[in-house]
Amino acid sequence: MAVGERNTVSLIRDLTSSDNNTRMDSCGVAEDQMRFFSLREVQTIARVLVHLALAEDDPECRECQLHTLAEFSDLGVLDKDDFKGLEGLEVTKLDASSQEYIQSLTELGLVEI
Repeated sequence: MAVGERNTVSLIRDLTSSDNNTRMDSCGVAEDQMRFFSLREVQTIARVLVHLALAEDDPECRECQLHTLAEFSDLGVLDKDDFKGLEGLEVTKLDASSQEYIQSLTELGLVEI
């Protein structure tokens, strides 16, 4: 059972909100619903999160985005192409938690740093 286009679009709208709290809360919603997304929805949300993490100014929001990507990787349906772009992050400038998420994705072979 897929979440559906309208709900996916609504989630993406919240993930890209100008409000930090909305962005962070929507990461939690994505994690709560991740097992109900279709493959296409998971790939779309993951790719949006990658772009958001690259452009994010708020370290706490970026950490949430990377955490959600790490959780999505546990589904076992995403591949390296879905995480393309994360290698552009300057890992040494990230906080410790964010570095751990990148390291985890690297160990899974999903990101090359």
